[in-house]
Amino acid sequence: MYILNAMDHAPTDILMSLLPFAQNLLTLVGMVWVTYKMDAELALLSMTVVPVLYYAIGYYVRNVQRRVDDVRGLEGGALGIIHEALAMLRVIVAFGRKGHEYRRMRQQGERANAARIGLTIRQTVFALCVDPTTSAGSALVLGVGAYHVLQHTLTVGELLIVISYVSSVYKPLEAISSTIAHMQGQVRGLQMAFDMLDTKPAVADAPGAVDIGRAQGHVTFDKVDFNYATRPETLRDV
Repeated sequence: MYILNAMDHAPTDILMSLLPFAQNLLTLVGMVWVTYKMDAELALLSMTVVPVLYYAIGYYVRNVQRRVDDVRGLEGGALGIIHEALAMLRVIVAFGRKGHEYRRMRQQGERANAARIGLTIRQTVFALCVDPTTSAGSALVLGVGAYHVLQHTLTVGELLIVISYVSSVYKPLEAISSTIAHMQGQVRGLQMAFDMLDTKPAVADAPGAVDIGRAQGHVTFDKVDFNYATRPETLRDV
């Protein structure tokens, strides 16, 4: 389910995210340049939040993204249990295994749900870290700008213009941070899809295997042995 969803939507989502990313990046460069021409010191101060956002995004990619993979694996396992139960419904009913399958599905679902809640909390904390960071940058620019006004190197009107431009600078920064975090999830999903497609089957034809052609439906079992890893001679000379 996740593999098909990633193959269907991830490339489109990535392409759709690139245009806003490029737009926000150009807006960021333009606003910083205009602010720099008005007051170079304030423009440089407004960029002090960039390293913080950079390390925040790096932390997200290194830690949160790994949890995203774990959650997808758990949710995929829950869907796999449902698929197996539906495919083997008659066997489950015949052998009275409904309670067992229900408990197995519930346990897997609870694990996936707990992991999803933990992941959502971490993603929310990451999003909340971006706003205080940009607010601190705005406060720093405002404080230094007020000092420049008192020193008569900047007028109140120019300070208000600079503050408005700095606000315009931080909006693209916030958008870029969110876009990068979103794109990481899409890229990882697409990578998982390609990894799945590149996985070699566990059962493969032997070298020089003969093509069976069109089967006639006549099968004979003669001296068949079968062993489980933990239970040898499950079938013997059948």
